[in-house]
Amino acid sequence: MPRVVPDAVPTRLFGGDGELADRLERFDWRSNPLGLPSQWPSALQDLVRSMLRSDGPMFVCWGPEHRLIYNDLYADVLRDKHPAALGRALRDVWSVVGPDVFERLTPQLLLV
Repeated sequence: MPRVVPDAVPTRLFGGDGELADRLERFDWRSNPLGLPSQWPSALQDLVRSMLRSDGPMFVCWGPEHRLIYNDLYADVLRDKHPAALGRALRDVWSVVGPDVFERLTPQLLLV
């Protein structure tokens, strides 16, 4: 008779145990320009893992539209913009910031 193995607990792509770790796992990335996290560059995956474990407020902006990914402490900075800010363009989230700030952002992050 075949041995029945209980369903394994799914491995979390980013680890962590906070609210944002949960949100990142449940977020509908298929409808976001960043696409599925499993297909993100390893540099972005590593940045997000580190950010989620940080003891300070942190965020990552990625892609040509500077899509926002952040940790629990940065959610406190966002206040009422959270949780809607997750995966949105930085320019849309912080529309009150002057356009000159966004002109200073590089279109991509280069890691060597």
